Amino acid sequence: MRTSPWRWLCSRRPPQISNVSSRHRRLLMAGLPSRSLQQKALWESLYNPADWRAVPASEDLPGYSVFTKDIRKPEVDDRDYRYIKLGNDLEALLIHDPNTDKSAASLDVEIGHLHDPDDLPGLAHFCEHLSFMGTKQFPQENAYSEFITSNGGSSNAFTSAHNTNYYFNVGSKNLSGALTRFAGFFHSPLFSESCTSRELNAVDSENKKNRQNDVWRMHQLNKTLSKPGHPWAKFGTGNRESLTAVPRQKAHPELLSPDAADSLTISQAPSPSPSEMDNNGDGDGGAAGRETRRRLVEWWETHYSAERMKLVVLGTESLDDLTSMVVKEFSAVKNRGLGRTPLMLDDPRGAEHKGIIIHAKTVMDFRALEISWSCDWQPPKYLTKPATILGHLLGHEGPGSMHAYLKNKGWISYLSAGIHGGGRGFSFFKITTVLTKDGMDHSTEVMLAIYRYLEYLKASSLPTYIHEENKLIAESRFRFAEKRSADSYVSSLSEKLSYPYPRDLALCAEQLVWEWDEAAVRDLLNSFTVEQSRVMLMAKDGLPDGAWIKEKWYGVEYWSMPILPSLVEQAKSLDDFHGMYIPKPNEFIPKNFDVEKAITGTPSKKPSKLRTTSLSTTWHKKDDQFWIPKARIILRLSNPICNVTPRHSLLSRMFVELVKDALTEFTYDAELAGMKYSIGCDAASVVIVSEGYNDKLSVLVEHVLERIKNITITQDRVTVIAEQLQQEIENFYLTQPYALSNYYANHFLQETSWTPRQRLAELRFVSLSDIQHHAQEILARTYTTTLIHGNIDSEEALRIADCTEKILGSRPITEAERLLPRSLTLPIACNYVWEDAVPNKNELNSSLTYYVEVGNLTDPPLRATLLLFAQMIREPAFNQLRTKEQLGYVVSSSPWFLHGSIGWRITVQSERKPAYLERRVESFLDLFRGTLTTMPEAEFERQRDAFALKRLERLKNMGEEASRFWAHIEAGYEDFLRRETDAKHIKLLTKEDIKLFFDTHIHHESPTRRKLSIHLASQKQTPAKFSVAASEALLEVLKKESVPVEEDQYRQLSAAEPPLDAVIEFWTKHLESHVSCSSILSRIPEISTQHPAAGITEESSLPEGVVRIDDITAFKARMTASKTPTPVIS
Repeated sequence: MRTSPWRWLCSRRPPQISNVSSRHRRLLMAGLPSRSLQQKALWESLYNPADWRAVPASEDLPGYSVFTKDIRKPEVDDRDYRYIKLGNDLEALLIHDPNTDKSAASLDVEIGHLHDPDDLPGLAHFCEHLSFMGTKQFPQENAYSEFITSNGGSSNAFTSAHNTNYYFNVGSKNLSGALTRFAGFFHSPLFSESCTSRELNAVDSENKKNRQNDVWRMHQLNKTLSKPGHPWAKFGTGNRESLTAVPRQKAHPELLSPDAADSLTISQAPSPSPSEMDNNGDGDGGAAGRETRRRLVEWWETHYSAERMKLVVLGTESLDDLTSMVVKEFSAVKNRGLGRTPLMLDDPRGAEHKGIIIHAKTVMDFRALEISWSCDWQPPKYLTKPATILGHLLGHEGPGSMHAYLKNKGWISYLSAGIHGGGRGFSFFKITTVLTKDGMDHSTEVMLAIYRYLEYLKASSLPTYIHEENKLIAESRFRFAEKRSADSYVSSLSEKLSYPYPRDLALCAEQLVWEWDEAAVRDLLNSFTVEQSRVMLMAKDGLPDGAWIKEKWYGVEYWSMPILPSLVEQAKSLDDFHGMYIPKPNEFIPKNFDVEKAITGTPSKKPSKLRTTSLSTTWHKKDDQFWIPKARIILRLSNPICNVTPRHSLLSRMFVELVKDALTEFTYDAELAGMKYSIGCDAASVVIVSEGYNDKLSVLVEHVLERIKNITITQDRVTVIAEQLQQEIENFYLTQPYALSNYYANHFLQETSWTPRQRLAELRFVSLSDIQHHAQEILARTYTTTLIHGNIDSEEALRIADCTEKILGSRPITEAERLLPRSLTLPIACNYVWEDAVPNKNELNSSLTYYVEVGNLTDPPLRATLLLFAQMIREPAFNQLRTKEQLGYVVSSSPWFLHGSIGWRITVQSERKPAYLERRVESFLDLFRGTLTTMPEAEFERQRDAFALKRLERLKNMGEEASRFWAHIEAGYEDFLRRETDAKHIKLLTKEDIKLFFDTHIHHESPTRRKLSIHLASQKQTPAKFSVAASEALLEVLKKESVPVEEDQYRQLSAAEPPLDAVIEFWTKHLESHVSCSSILSRIPEISTQHPAAGITEESSLPEGVVRIDDITAFKARMTASKTPTPVIS
């Protein structure tokens, strides 16, 4: 589950564009007399009774209504759609897809964290978590998740500002059972009392995971700086403290200070361990937890209502059968007569929050400048999309753009513009730039350039071709929209169904643009003034000094000041304005959408090798199943000098970044028009990927290759790129601990890999001439591997291959130099541990990556056994370690395929120490051995057969097929039929095969097991906890000193073993007028030392038989490399 700030700090949203009747425009855009009438008219404008056909109730089903108009869908979409409304006003979109392997459903409730009670921040998020813990029909807390996972599926949910979205996917034969379990979330959830405390911990852990994340930190700071009492200011994630402080005050008012609710902070104490939870109270969280749950049930009953819900279901069943399923299962959801959730039309920002500059300190080393404005909620303007037009103009990266101007000045490395965040009723428009060091020194000039470009646009005529291009681009994007994963599709659709879009445009209203409304564009543009803007300048250091204060929930340090009147005047002056202009017409917009469609029967499962020479190998597959005018061209330029040392690796990366930097202005129009490219380093090679409409794709490829071959490198750009790489490397070590431990596990097992720090050590010794020389060396001798896939025939493919060789003009490398990556294999009977500290000193969490190697990648029966085992253990591992033991928010397990070897990996991020986590993982493996032993044969066969089908899932789109082909080509195995081979061997497996595999390769008692674990321990000292025994000793002191205490309530509060500092702070306040105050307070630390909390002192000890790794280089030198990859099939 996740809860997310809106659409992230620096996400570029490409122009999105939507033929609709003028009736919709008149009703949606007309001025209305009042906000309540406006909201009512908005929703009523979308409902025409003539568009609905009533279906009366029958013996089997309640009555419902069917929307009779056709739903507009992409030209290539072979699915059927039906929109219905149940008798309880819950609306559902049903999708019949006869070719899908996965069914899916999503229900979106137009209630999010903006609807939290003021005194219980995070309640909507807590509701989302606790909804998974059983229903009246299926009371077992993991019944839903277990059913979904064991039938080849997955489930999740997220809480946003204005909505909560629940979704799942499952094997196509199991939709009915999944829907039955899913529907219970909304008509009869248990909100299990026994899970209350655990899910409070889960919310708390999720918040702590994000506390060092600058995106979350800056998002909350922006929210905090809102009008007092405005819902936008709320703390959406919540934590244990925010969700229990007021309930504790209600349960025990005599034991809490009056300002407790106003002093909520993030908890620094770790979540309880399993043993502590068993010893320290009930799963319901005691009196405070029971009150939180009571408030949750009360809130759910006054907010969750059928008329506020939108459901999307996708399956292989006919539309009639899907209708029956949905009407049967979801008619039980209550309509509480609440009506649609009211829009929040009030601007969150008051006068004091505009015309200001906020200076905010970041955790990571980066510098950013963001200018934002409040604006109208944009979905009602879907016909014209004025914000999209302005986002296109302001976020453009081509010649004459703000991006090009500021980049050429050396002041920015990134710019985006568009709608970001907001709620149902209000939006924000943001222009975000990432600054260079020089840009930080010129931040005022950057602001002025942005403000002046806005003034220039206000004074300029806006050419209609901007609208026409956006319209054409969006229409082609929608026309040829390919399928994606079933669960992501239904989740995004259910979210959009609550927007004010006509039902027949449910699929396209957000994407397409119909009308050019210059007045609407200018109205929005004219609102973008200096006085109405908010500037946020973000950096780790180098900010001007001021009166620093801390934001309440994440502790962000910031201060603000008014924008100076002199800057306002300068911003409005165009006297010295030059270098920026409106984008020219886009010459990359494709015109030829012809598809050569030759039906050949069953689609080919592998590409053809067109030719092999001393210079290159060319693979090709003409699309034979998706029939869209698109293609993908992948080129790998191999040369061992790309990665032979850390210095060579760094030089390769800098060369690639300079190529991207030089191509930005040219390729931006191509990207807007639906053609994009990427270039990157991949071990001993440079990889270039170009994809999109094939009409002009080869032109893009040839231009990219020409720039690679003939790039002009300048010192100013080298300086900027070097600065960016230094920031990137330093920030890498401040990422989430689980990402770092996974990285190190991979580093230990790669034959040739260099850490970011090894590359960074070379950075200051790199010169412009070094990069030029290195680029020349790479291109002088290279071997090119090419995959050309999609709407391109073999003749054109060979022409592209010839053109590539001609442009590059390379000599061949020797066959021995065509290096393919290999993994290092662990020796039999090993138990290695590498320990290090989490680099971020303020990070609360530690991490464990626990890996066991099982054998060779090219062993089909072993590979199939690993895959099935990993599928079988995934849900039990999550349920035990995450849900029951509450080790941390991040718990994941999966098979791990390296370059030659395979194994199983489990990763846990937790406030507990890694050694403790390792013991809990091995304890879980003991439990799972019992699970395997007692599993009925029928249940095993059901899971096995479901997974075999999952392995044979159909490709959903052309990109997925190309990616699959390329993975087998670049690995060197060319094993294009691997999935079919895996499924064949999975079907042959027995339960005894899995047990033998587990006992031989996985279980810690196996004498032949090969295991490596990475321990990254938090440097942040865990606050000392005040144990139950210490509380009892203190109680005796209090009674002896005649301090009045209600003993039952005292023990209930003490059962949670609060931090020692919190105990001292509490009694300091409550004893300040007591004659024995000083003597009692002085004894509290002494009592804590005499009665330490259980489970803390032994956490750092490693299990027996572990061998510590002290020298990474020496360790890797002792390992044996896997066999060199060779093709599995010719």
